[in-house]
Amino acid sequence: MKPTNNFFALHRLAPARQGDGVDGSILRHSKRNLTARDSQDRVSAPSSPGAGEEREGERWIAEGSRSLGRMKKFDTALVTGASSGIGRAFARALARKGTNLVLVARRRDRLERVATEIGTQSGVKVMVVPLDLSRQGSAVELFETVTGQGHEIDLLVNNAGFGLFGNFAEQDREKIVEMITLNVTTLTELCHLFLAGMRERRRGAIINVSSAGGFFSVPTFAVYTATKAYVTSFSEALSVELAPEGIAVMALCPGTTTTEFATVAGMGGSKDLPGLAMSPEKVVQIALSSLRRRKTTVIPGFSNRLAVWSHRLVPRAWMPWIA
Repeated sequence: MKPTNNFFALHRLAPARQGDGVDGSILRHSKRNLTARDSQDRVSAPSSPGAGEEREGERWIAEGSRSLGRMKKFDTALVTGASSGIGRAFARALARKGTNLVLVARRRDRLERVATEIGTQSGVKVMVVPLDLSRQGSAVELFETVTGQGHEIDLLVNNAGFGLFGNFAEQDREKIVEMITLNVTTLTELCHLFLAGMRERRRGAIINVSSAGGFFSVPTFAVYTATKAYVTSFSEALSVELAPEGIAVMALCPGTTTTEFATVAGMGGSKDLPGLAMSPEKVVQIALSSLRRRKTTVIPGFSNRLAVWSHRLVPRAWMPWIA
């Protein structure tokens, strides 16, 4: 039996490089490797041995929820991969709510266009940081740049990431390392670095953009889906750890998203699946609404949630063959 990658006909891919925001689309089999760009809900809590501990845990989470609820808006948000796609949609939505922004992406020209548009339309303060977050040490560089300007980040949106399509053994090793650095290492470091200020202020939130693909083991996306599985698992655990301190953490797991991916990859549009692709704006609307309700794992779209739920009914050994 030959593995297929039908799953990604229904689920979001990361864009080709961080900041471009060319987020999910339809993938077809190809003999060449393609770089794909990255741009209801569940709280996982450890089981309690006793009722007293369970009530204490519930109290902590309730206190954290009240703390987040007191925040009428976020003062300053940092969004990575902000030059287009889901990252740009986050920037626009937050600016409409009066949130000042720190926008990060590789491409200075597109980043500055987004910043100019947002600044003109909303009047919020926008700082741009052109930076390649797939480089080792870039997280510390970003943190020092932002804090050096006196910014206190109370919402961190880790959107930057990318994926590689193709057989693992045939992929470029340096690209694989870059992908792991961006999708996993930089994301983790940014969480750790910016959490210090959030914990001191006892408020804040983190949105880690994962993927519905992270719930599956997908041949031709072996490393990408593994990195997204990490993001989801890490975010769920972090949510429980930080709830007592008034800090919310979300794993946002979109499926197919209407972006530039198909055009950039030369694969045509997502017309093969009419009605299934979701706009970045809708994904962001669902994410911010869910954050207010302190949802931890958010899978936008009924078809995406159904796919994730249904995979639990299939023996795990079968998944790579049908994903």
